[in-house]
Amino acid sequence: MDCVAFGDTLANIIQSQSPILGNLDERAVEIAVVLPLLSRVGWDTGNMAEVYPQSKVDAGLRKVDYALQVDGVVRFLVEVKSWNRPLQEAEENQLAGYCHQAKPDLAVLTSGSRWMLYLPPKDGKDAKLRKFLDFDITTLDPLKVQENFEKFLARGKFATKTSTTDVVRESKRLFDKRQNLNDAFERMTKAWNSLTNQSPALTNLIREITDPHPDEEQVEQFLERVQSPLVNKVPEKVVGPLVPQYITFQVEGEEAYGPVRVKLSAWRYVLDDVCRLMRERHPDTFDRILEIQGFSKSRENLKSPIEMASVELYFAYPAGHAMGYRQACVDVLVKFGYSRNCLTVRVK
Repeated sequence: MDCVAFGDTLANIIQSQSPILGNLDERAVEIAVVLPLLSRVGWDTGNMAEVYPQSKVDAGLRKVDYALQVDGVVRFLVEVKSWNRPLQEAEENQLAGYCHQAKPDLAVLTSGSRWMLYLPPKDGKDAKLRKFLDFDITTLDPLKVQENFEKFLARGKFATKTSTTDVVRESKRLFDKRQNLNDAFERMTKAWNSLTNQSPALTNLIREITDPHPDEEQVEQFLERVQSPLVNKVPEKVVGPLVPQYITFQVEGEEAYGPVRVKLSAWRYVLDDVCRLMRERHPDTFDRILEIQGFSKSRENLKSPIEMASVELYFAYPAGHAMGYRQACVDVLVKFGYSRNCLTVRVK
């Protein structure tokens, strides 16, 4: 493997092209990022027998962006999205559908910057992708990025039945490790919530070891404050409308544990909360939000505007559907200097 070549290619993508990366659509991401990196780990990107673009995955019209093949056998699928697009449940479900038909060994979902690697769904129409690796090439150490590509995406890893089995086995090991960690955090989150929800034992303990002793109300207010950063598990079935009450900012480079299962119709409320929080944190520069397409101080000349009541603004996203509000949340955060992947929604 040409280590220098991979490092140079990665540096060129991140550094030399950084001024235009945010504007890359799907096709541009394929040309400027995906194909060069795959080429550096041994794939002949000019050979359709190896890297097949717009590959049909069924008898209909559905096509995956790339099917990577060795000796006519599909080894992994690559689905590419635009650079700034959040990769969430809808995108994963799309790739899962392709995997049900193509039966690859692995699958990749990428925005160019973020790379999410999966084992295909287990048997069953409703089975989900099994994510075992998630990294961002713009923030992860370049040597680690190269290691991930060489370990799981290099052509040589799929050259023989034995080497392919080894890749899949390692992917399963990482998936199991990830699942165990997620499960442990979920159990601890539930335990923490149970402990801090006005637990008399905890309240009494804090009062006893604090000098001078706070009163019970002060302790309860303290517990509410330290509990709020946790991402609580959203019930599978929610009674009444699922309306987000809080947003938190995920620490960059770390994973937020807990689902982000917010109904699409509720994202308009998340957008309102994002705008409110930006005004609180950046009062002197908040007006820059008007530079984002769709925002206005007046509903005039806006098609089907939605009132952002907390900030006295109106918003009409050009896409005209709930997914547009999710993208608008990202646009707002990026405008004020936050990572495009930092939004995590927590609901009561």
